Amino acid sequence: MIWIVFGAMAVATFLAVGQILVDSDPERARRQIRTTGVLVWVVGLALCLLGKALFGLPLMALGAIGAFAAPRPRRPSRVSEADRRGRAAGRGPHVQGDADPWAGEVGGRRFDSGVMTEQQAYQILGLQPGASPEEIARAHRTLMKKLHPDQGGSTELAARVNAAKDVLAKRRHG
Repeated sequence: MIWIVFGAMAVATFLAVGQILVDSDPERARRQIRTTGVLVWVVGLALCLLGKALFGLPLMALGAIGAFAAPRPRRPSRVSEADRRGRAAGRGPHVQGDADPWAGEVGGRRFDSGVMTEQQAYQILGLQPGASPEEIARAHRTLMKKLHPDQGGSTELAARVNAAKDVLAKRRHG
């Protein structure tokens, strides 16, 4: 009877892992796969100790695969990370890290540092002047999906896109 409970726990765990994989957060999925693998292995061990080796051994094998098969992500070197961020901001690899972080390029348009005008904000978001709040929000969301640092984008460019949205929001409310 107890093996049914343990088997149901294992199935529920595998379903949870499947849902996380569908959500497509790679780092969270790796952690969950490793954790689930260890839990499934422990359930298999418990079944073996209770005399249900026929069910326990396959679970132990599946658990070991899950615990050790999920590769750990490689960390990029600091040099390549800095170089990648510099190029993403529209600067060449020859520019040092203390160069103007607010200068950059979004959507093929070059921007310098300083106070952002409404015109620049519209250009950054790729909109025509007078765009509705819904259009501004949609353009901001679309750009952030591409430029967010978690998606391989540049912190500086993501900040420019956020600043553009803020400039246009202040115009609406102030």
